[in-house]
Amino acid sequence: MAHVQSRPAGPGRGSERGTRRRARLFTALLLAACSIVIPGVAHLRAGRRTTGGLILLAYLAALAGAAYLIMYQRSLLIRLTVQPRWLTGAIYAAVVLALLWAVLVWRSYRVLRPTTMRAPGRFFGGFIALVLCVAACAPFLGAARYTYLQRHLVETMFGKDSGHHTAADPWGGRTRINILLLGGDAGSDRWGTRTDSMTLASVDVRTGATTLISLPRNLEHFHFAPGPAAKRFPMGYTAAPPAQDGLLNEIYQYGQDHPGLVPGSAHPGADLLKGVFRQTLGVPVDYYALVDMRHFADIVNAMGGVWLRVDKPIPYGLQGGVIKPGYRKLHGQEALWYGRSRTGSSDYVRMGRQKCVLAAIARQANPTTVLTKFSRLAATAEKTVSTDIPQDVLPALVQLSGKVRHAKITTLQFVPPKIQPADPDWKLIRTQTAKAIAGQPLSAGHKKKQQHAPSVNDICPAPGANG
Repeated sequence: MAHVQSRPAGPGRGSERGTRRRARLFTALLLAACSIVIPGVAHLRAGRRTTGGLILLAYLAALAGAAYLIMYQRSLLIRLTVQPRWLTGAIYAAVVLALLWAVLVWRSYRVLRPTTMRAPGRFFGGFIALVLCVAACAPFLGAARYTYLQRHLVETMFGKDSGHHTAADPWGGRTRINILLLGGDAGSDRWGTRTDSMTLASVDVRTGATTLISLPRNLEHFHFAPGPAAKRFPMGYTAAPPAQDGLLNEIYQYGQDHPGLVPGSAHPGADLLKGVFRQTLGVPVDYYALVDMRHFADIVNAMGGVWLRVDKPIPYGLQGGVIKPGYRKLHGQEALWYGRSRTGSSDYVRMGRQKCVLAAIARQANPTTVLTKFSRLAATAEKTVSTDIPQDVLPALVQLSGKVRHAKITTLQFVPPKIQPADPDWKLIRTQTAKAIAGQPLSAGHKKKQQHAPSVNDICPAPGANG
């Protein structure tokens, strides 16, 4: 019987098996990476068709649902972003998805990796797979972090639910909502917070049409709404100690220093000023929002600057600097000086510039800017903005703001020669306020010039307007 001698495996055959193992390892890692964006593909390659098919089907269904919400339910999504309970659920969901995605990527690697590998190959493959797991988690953990910051911002800036509003009728049957917008000119060299910019935004809740009504900072002899303040100043507000001049821009700080004038109020300064506006304009004031100019520069810097049209040179800084005319991008301190400078101009011109700055910020705060700068913007907003808007009104207010962006915005400023701040015509103020809110011409002479009050875009044109 002939003896058959087997040939030992030579170097070439061992090298061939090593090449196949490396190829399988590369394939396993590649498909594990692909599983981050197309989950289930590794299981399908491994022959686990049922598991891979179910994973892929669930993923496609989730994508279709997300696309539907973004395309057809965007307003609902935006409303949910200001409701803490939904934000809390979103945080947990993002963390769970991060863990599930990491497990999926790891399992995708495991089902395809070579079963026989030497220690260096096993270590290398496992390390790369773990890196892929971290990469898969990162977007979800990032979303959880942004959502946490958003929830913290909502809970910190806005008051608890009032209990007076429902989703079906958030405005209590009213057709207009009136919000007092204040710009506080505080600083280390100033006494308290003086509201040098005061504008009532009256918004039609059905259409978003908005009328902005401004009172000058140096208005005098105004009256308070019925209550302790009206009893203290029965003939109207006049200079009160210490170091007060009897001007409207003092009232916010005066209320903060004398909370007994607004018993039980959590925002005595704002509530006292809201009462003055209600008494002066003859319309209710629902809420207020105050922007503290001390941190205003931080908001502008967080946005990367703001584009403004500068009509004439504006003194800048204490070293004789100048903001030159033209369309230009202003950074924090420049924008702050642009809004606050009175050199060579009047209070009324400054009021107009401050409105331009705020309008430009609102116009240029696009979603990309907000998302990429969100952490810094949120931290700055907590220091800069105070308001009494309750959380249960936020969803409806966010939806209303979408209407405002596309609706007509008109302005009415009670400045000379329309009124004299030292001796105002209170009847004229009330009459013109009512007409402006109703969309009526303010006077026969006014009608000859234009059919409506000037819009914000007329006063503060966007960069590129007029060439």
